[in-house]
Amino acid sequence: MSIYKTSQDTYDFTRVKELDRIAIKLSGGADSAAVGLMLWDTIHNTCPDTDIVVCTTRHQGKVFQEDHSRAVMNWLCNKYPNVKVHSHLINQNPAYKIQGKPNVSIQYVKYQEHLMDYCYDELGVQGHFSGITRNPPKEVYEQFYHKPGTDNGALMLGPTDNRDSQEEKRPHLDWGLRKIWTPLVNTDKKGVAEIMDLFNAREELFPLTWSCELYVWPEGRHEQHCDDCWFCKERLWGFGSYK
Repeated sequence: MSIYKTSQDTYDFTRVKELDRIAIKLSGGADSAAVGLMLWDTIHNTCPDTDIVVCTTRHQGKVFQEDHSRAVMNWLCNKYPNVKVHSHLINQNPAYKIQGKPNVSIQYVKYQEHLMDYCYDELGVQGHFSGITRNPPKEVYEQFYHKPGTDNGALMLGPTDNRDSQEEKRPHLDWGLRKIWTPLVNTDKKGVAEIMDLFNAREELFPLTWSCELYVWPEGRHEQHCDDCWFCKERLWGFGSYK
């Protein structure tokens, strides 16, 4: 099987069988985990000789990104033991600390692209997947306010790029020699939950993922979602729970 359908979209992975090696940006979040489900399943069913390079860029002060991406990858490999992972590449996006303020990250996308350049130039990757999703409806996220006493109960800030559903976006792009798939670009978090349900994977896979964007400094780890950032609110809206 290489075509998957939910109420929000149809996800066509048939071109994966044309490639010998493919990469996926695996952040440890639910979105890239759902893309991973469809990618591993496609290779398992249609092209077992294709292997995967897993790429993770983590913010300094967000070591949990590495923890959860590794947990998701291990779960997928256990579910599909015949799918070959060539390597799991991890790099770190530096950040600096301002007294009394959140950590400031430097050029996260730039560090992601460093990994992708290495994949294409040195490892022979022929295409890659990313788990970017659509925002919830505007009337939903306009209700994402901080708790009273936190940032004066202000409206929360979400993704800096435009992920609103103003028009349908292309899930595939040929950029020179690079094939780039963003299959969830027209799918929101409720649709991501549907994908996990297609595989009966929500109970096991979803708790391994992480959405909270709260920094832990220095190299700390979260024990629970903060329930006071945009990405926590989006996760709760989409899945009905944090775990």
